Amino acid sequence: MSEAAVTRAAPRLHAAMPAGAWRTVRRGIELSPELTRGIGLTLVLAVVSTAGRIVVPIAVQQTLDRGITSPAGPRPGLVAVLAGACALALAVTSVAGYVTNLRIFRATEAGLATLRTKAFRHVHDLSVLTQASQLRGSLVARVTTDVDTISTFVQWGGLLLVVSTGQLLVATVVMAVYSWQLALLVWACFLPVFLLTRRLQVLVSRAYAEVRERVGDMLATISESVVGAEVIRAFAIQDRSQRRIEERIEAHKGAAVRAQLLVAGSFSGGILVSGLVVAVVVVVGARMGIAGHLSLGELLAVLFLVQLFTGPVQVGTEVLNELQNAVAGWRRVMGVLDTPADVADPGADGVRLQPAAAQKLARWQATGHGHLPVCMAKTQNSLSDDAKKIGRPRGFTITVRDARLSAGAGFVVVYAGDVLTMPGLPKVPGAEGMDVDAAGEITGLF
Repeated sequence: MSEAAVTRAAPRLHAAMPAGAWRTVRRGIELSPELTRGIGLTLVLAVVSTAGRIVVPIAVQQTLDRGITSPAGPRPGLVAVLAGACALALAVTSVAGYVTNLRIFRATEAGLATLRTKAFRHVHDLSVLTQASQLRGSLVARVTTDVDTISTFVQWGGLLLVVSTGQLLVATVVMAVYSWQLALLVWACFLPVFLLTRRLQVLVSRAYAEVRERVGDMLATISESVVGAEVIRAFAIQDRSQRRIEERIEAHKGAAVRAQLLVAGSFSGGILVSGLVVAVVVVVGARMGIAGHLSLGELLAVLFLVQLFTGPVQVGTEVLNELQNAVAGWRRVMGVLDTPADVADPGADGVRLQPAAAQKLARWQATGHGHLPVCMAKTQNSLSDDAKKIGRPRGFTITVRDARLSAGAGFVVVYAGDVLTMPGLPKVPGAEGMDVDAAGEITGLF
């Protein structure tokens, strides 16, 4: 059968995509439940870390209005207290930020290890025909580099997304306390940017889906060229193989450049809008100060808060970049998991230890023999411990009735079912096939 025929006959990897990026993220979290383990405490620590960002603006306002330009004159003692309190708050929030990062890194690695294990297990369950229809490195790329993109987003972009969201909310609340007019002005300036982000997200998602596809094709082509080097030399097709590699590399470069152009344009737009917002706030705030509606300290605090507000907007495109890259990787991994498995993994539903075996195993564990390998004594007629369930049954439970420690040999023997530990004998004794002919020749011995 030709390669084209194999490709047509083989079931393709599932290619259906969820409706949106956030739906993909939700399903990705379901596949890796460790990602949300202890998320409550992590979010609390993230909020504490975020709250520390408003300490400096408040300290500046209090220092100017109450410590330096106070009607009673400068108050050095108050300034020293405010500086000390600010330093202490920053130290606490720094520790909270460090612990938050540590918890997110640990949860990410645990969750993505589960995702890799599931994906590799499912790849092994796919039929040979399905695997043969894929380029050699494509399946590997789906469970290696694609998962790495998810790791990058969760450990960097995900954390930044949580912190930035909290930072926007806190900055808005504090800014509204100082001047609700300026808070509304800032939101009015950034609202069009937020509305355009939704449209931009769709475009970036498509661009990075193409990037992940091109990465898989490039790795697959390079892998085939390396593994099949002898065949390539034997058929003298080095030039053709080189052209294929160069075409895949160029296709990946083109897709990556197009995606980065979208991100770069949105990032530049965010910087432009942020600069304009600062300029508008300075002008309007100065007029309010002249009119007596805003003190100098409050105006400087608002400008600090505007920077805290515009910071997440400026890096939002980078977060969007990593999010769409991760979503594209998640979808490719899900494409593997959603492909029907043709090879079922046989195995027991569980193990039942009878009291005698359980007591012995517990005693050997306590005496330092828990690391020894296990040799199972069971029927050879079935994967289960029931000789009547021939072959590879399903939905069975292994019953361990006894165990024996062979400390000198370095293993533990467990007895499953009604097996006898005597040398195995065939159903028909070998003696029935032995004979001596008239010439005295013995036959049937071997």
